[in-house]
Amino acid sequence: FLAGVSSCGVTLIEMHAKESGVPLTGIDVTIEGARSAAEPNRFASVTMTFEIAGVSQAQADELVKTYRGR
Repeated sequence: FLAGVSSCGVTLIEMHAKESGVPLTGIDVTIEGARSAAEPNRFASVTMTFEIAGVSQAQADELVKTYRGR
């Protein structure tokens, strides 16, 4: 499940960068999830960390912000 979420994040950011003319040269994402023992079928937390190459910090922040808003 988490692999699908991270793959979707990369794809959406790449598409948005291309549509916006942002010179993205690479992207890596790390995703971690924690489950509660009380509710093992739900994630208690999910953390995604993006490393985006070829753009400024402001551009990277905007790309991730766009992804989070979808």
